[in-house]
This record gives sequence, structure tokens and C-alpha cells, in this order.
Amino acid sequence: MFRTAWVVLTLAVGLSSRAAAQTGRLFIQHVAVVDVIAGQVLPDMTVEIRGRTIAAMRSDRPFRVTRGATVIDGRGKYLIPGLWDMHVHLSFPAGAAQIFLPVMVANGILGARDMHSFLSPVISLKHAVASGAQVGPRLFVAGTAVDGPNSYLPGARVVRTPDEAKEAVRELKAAGVDFIKVYSSLPRDLYLAVASEAKNEGIPFVGHVPYPVTAAEASDAGQRSLEHLTEVDVGTSSDEAAI
Repeated sequence: MFRTAWVVLTLAVGLSSRAAAQTGRLFIQHVAVVDVIAGQVLPDMTVEIRGRTIAAMRSDRPFRVTRGATVIDGRGKYLIPGLWDMHVHLSFPAGAAQIFLPVMVANGILGARDMHSFLSPVISLKHAVASGAQVGPRLFVAGTAVDGPNSYLPGARVVRTPDEAKEAVRELKAAGVDFIKVYSSLPRDLYLAVASEAKNEGIPFVGHVPYPVTAAEASDAGQRSLEHLTEVDVGTSSDEAAI
């Protein structure tokens, strides 16, 4: 069974998905499938989708189309893997997520990482999308970013001691976030406390590289992503110490 979500960018994806949900099956016929693993385009394919799973794909013989199933003519169109937006902030501006999320799906974005939002609303959005109550891409969320006492980030989880930093990690995990995000003004000792506790709790941590930390140190501490390549420009210099 194929598990990867795909999308025809030029089709009315949302309407087709609703129709398929009613019958359980969707057939896309005569479509060019972009195989990103093999690096080739497979012409004149028929793809069968059952519920939310790609069940079959072939071109050698026609499918027996189930009575009542939704059929889309894909001639002249391409079927590609669903796209990801790896850095969004759904709480800003307030109330805009209900507009953004369906538009993302309509443009082929089927997964997104929310990298800092107000905790309760973004957790609610994540569950609403997962349950089908809200049309939107699959969401992975950080909740609120963890930052230090001099934070300039609206809504940040401000911590002042290593114990507070560790407590923030535990509380965010308990609230249902998928990863912890650190921010730019986090002092070095608090950053290392977050890294240590995230490892203890078995939850990834990502985010900015704080000013007192080098990109190499962030990598060594286990930070999974360095957003905006913060400190990477300095860290890749041949004269990093002088900078």
C-alpha cells in the first residue's frame, strides 16, 4: 500500500477529497505521476485512493471503477508528492489560520511545521485538522518558543534559570507539542538545560541558534534544525573566532 500523500496541483483537491470521503474511493485517470525517488515522470497512470490512502497505481490495465466512486480525468496534469511548509506561525495574525489552512491544501501543501504560536490555540488546530473538523495540512507544532529573560518574541515561554528551562520542556511536551523550539535570546546555560531535558524526555528540539552558542555547538547538543541558518554564516567562516 502506498502511504505517501499526493496532490494534483491543478485540480480542485478539496472538493475531490470531500466527494471521495463519501464513497470511500477516488480514481485519477490518465495522469502523469512524478516519481521523485526514481527521478522520472510516469505517463498515463491511473491512481486509486481509498479513504486517505493511495491503494494502487498502474498503467498496464484499466481499473474497475467502483460504482459511485469519484473519477478525475488527469490528462495534461501531474500528480506529485504533497508539499511541506517547514516554517509557519499560525497564530499570527490572530484568527488567520482558518483562512490559511485550506489555502495551503489547495496549493498542494499537505504538511506544515508551526514554529511558534500561542500554545492552546495551535494544539486545538492540530487536533481539529487530525480529526477532519478543520481542512488543513497535517500539523507538527512547537507551541510556544522557549526564550530567555531578554526575549523580544511575542508570546514566548520566558525562562530565567536552568530549572525553569527544564520545566518548560516537560510542560510543553505534556501539552502535546511535537518538538521544542529555542529562540535567539536564550542564555547559554539555559539553552544547554533545554537540550539536556529534551534528550531526557525523548522530544526533539529545534529553532534559532541563540547568540551565545555556535552552530557547531548547537549541532553537537542535538538540535535537529537551525532555522534561518542562524549563526551558520559565522560558523562556516574560515576565521570564526575573529568574527
